[in-house]
Amino acid sequence: MLVILFNVIWLLNLSLVLLKRQNKVIALFSMIIAIYTFLYNTGSNDYHMYEAIYELKNTSEVEVGFKLLITIARFCGISFGVFQGLIGGICLSINLWIFGNYSKNYNLFFTLYFISQFFTDVNLLRNCIMRTLVLLSFYYLMNSCKTKAIITLLITVTIHRATIFYLIFLLYDVSKDSTFFKMMNIKKRKVLKYAALLAIYICTVNYILGNKWILLRNLAKLYLGNGSGKFDYYFSTTTRFGFLIYFILFGTYFLIIYYSKNKVKKYNMYKFSELTDWIYYINLFVILSFPMMMINLDFHRLANGIYFINIVYFAVLIESSKKNLFYYLWVLVLILCNYLWRLPIVQGWDQKFLILAG
Repeated sequence: MLVILFNVIWLLNLSLVLLKRQNKVIALFSMIIAIYTFLYNTGSNDYHMYEAIYELKNTSEVEVGFKLLITIARFCGISFGVFQGLIGGICLSINLWIFGNYSKNYNLFFTLYFISQFFTDVNLLRNCIMRTLVLLSFYYLMNSCKTKAIITLLITVTIHRATIFYLIFLLYDVSKDSTFFKMMNIKKRKVLKYAALLAIYICTVNYILGNKWILLRNLAKLYLGNGSGKFDYYFSTTTRFGFLIYFILFGTYFLIIYYSKNKVKKYNMYKFSELTDWIYYINLFVILSFPMMMINLDFHRLANGIYFINIVYFAVLIESSKKNLFYYLWVLVLILCNYLWRLPIVQGWDQKFLILAG
């Protein structure tokens, strides 16, 4: 029943997007279904792992912040199902609140979110928290609250260590050149562009070496810990062509943003100028994670941290477009990009039905 209801709601949201109309009642029903799924999910791949963590049976490699959340929830006598529902409901509320500050098209949000990323969030609670707080920190950054943005990311690191990746971007701060960079007569933004090109070069070399470049593995040891279970897990296998899906996906996102950046500059659209610049450079920064994706597809979670940030920006772009062929092209490309996440080689179609039916 839930599978049918979910698909009907998604089709209604899609229809409203295609008609360029909005309906808050449909959006509200979408949110209720999302929270209900978080609350009663028992069929996702990682459900039993998170349940064991919640019951304190397997917490050896869980970050201290997530342990603290579990401790508070258990102290309050909350069951694991309710804990999932609270995490999902709070994260979704934060995402929609920030989304609403840039666009009121909540039907577009659910159209894209329900294709694939919703199921990732239900399956991976810590990733759900991480992506939400990365968006929140970006929102603070866009509103000239850099201190709040840094504090938010520091808190998030205690829940998911992958957040360090975005903390580095925030501290690097492409918006202004430090004294050192001025003395060296170089621009931070140009350095980031060269670093992205270097990452692409490393991907090429790594593939030639059969995805076994020892340098990448040594760097991973520093991050994951030498001899840790996480290191053994991520490097016990290598990908063959699966990484191409993510390269195509993020490459398409980047091309859309690059095109928009030039359009904003050409037509002096000052309203979107600052937002577009930040979106462009954070997506450029994400390219630095590409070499790790080649070794294990799970490293896509580094880049996936900006999913909600991109959704906010794409909503702004679509709303600024007239209802013409170009508008429908925008929508089609974004829907196809989101469907890439659901290819069997990456996650498997069965997860959708296991989560909804579970």
